Order: sequence, then structure tokens, then C-alpha cells
Amino acid sequence: MGTRRIVAGLAWLLGAGTFVICEAVTAAATPGYSYLGDVISDLGAHGPLRSLMNVAFVVHGAALLVGALGVRAARRPVFVAAATINMIGNVALALVHSNSHLSQIHVAGAAAAIVGGNVAVIVGAGVVGMPRWWPAVSIAFGAFGLGCAVALTTGGWGVATGAVERGSVYPIVAWEVLAGALLVVTARAHRAGSGTME
Repeated sequence: MGTRRIVAGLAWLLGAGTFVICEAVTAAATPGYSYLGDVISDLGAHGPLRSLMNVAFVVHGAALLVGALGVRAARRPVFVAAATINMIGNVALALVHSNSHLSQIHVAGAAAAIVGGNVAVIVGAGVVGMPRWWPAVSIAFGAFGLGCAVALTTGGWGVATGAVERGSVYPIVAWEVLAGALLVVTARAHRAGSGTME
């Protein structure tokens, strides 16, 4: 409990909020963009506000790692490693776009961000001090995200590409919101109950 948990929780909330808001603003400013048909990284390659989306990729990846470093968790080295892979993938997405001659790096970055993020979510079931129902929810989020990632690489199973990709990314974002809120609330409640400051 304490300051580190609050910082970790706020980092996850910041990362998730930045990603969702920047995606929405950038999509609205990009003519013809579709959440169902177009992938997220297209927003970093096209449109008048593409730089905003690229900043969001970096902030999102960095925030997941900051939070992972700030909490105690079972299998913490794996948690931190997965968050690091996610961050590297997000940075690659921000720097190398799908319309670049280095598109293979872009694809590898997307894979790293999605797989690393969802593995971090699954391992994040072991974050210390969470409610008893937390492990089941955390594992369910990550498993769903990885399932959608498999679907994405095998043709989408008849579902629009943008929707399938978001199914692999949004569980990470949703997990960050829930985990971040729980960390902040439980840390503050512990402080209030103990009457101490860390």
C-alpha cells in the first residue's frame, strides 16, 4: 500500500485515458476513418492529427511499464518484462508506420504491443492487495485479448479487422482503468485506516 501504489494506479489511468481520448480525437479528425474497418495504427500514419496518436502510443506504453515497476506482484519480473515488451512495441508503432518501407518493423511492433500488453494483464492477476475476484477478471481480460490477437492473424474469423484488433487492444486499456482505480482507492483507504503517510 502507499505512495507507490497510488503512483502506479495514476500511471495506468493516465495511460488508458490518454490512449482513448487521443484515439477518439484523431479518428474524428481523419476523414473516412472507421473504428470497425480500420486498424488503430492507421491513425498514426494518416490524417491531420497523426502526431497526437503517435504520442498516445508512447505514453500508453510507458505508463503500463511505470505501473508495473511500482507495484508488488507475484511473478513480478515477468510482469515487468511483458510491460517492457509492450512499451517497445508501442514506441515502434509511433516511429514506424504501416505505409513505411520498414513496415515489417511496424508489424513486429504491433505484435509486441498486443502480446506484451495482454501477457502483462494476465500476469497482473498477481498484483498484491487486490480484491479476491481480481485474478479471475485479470486473466479473463488478457485471455480475451490474446484470443482476438490470434483471430487477427488468422483472418479475423469473419469480423471486421478494426473490431478484431480493438478486441486485442481494449482489454489492456480496460484492465488499466480498473487496476488503476483499485490501486488508488485501496491505497487511500489503507492510509485513512492507518492514519499514516508513506
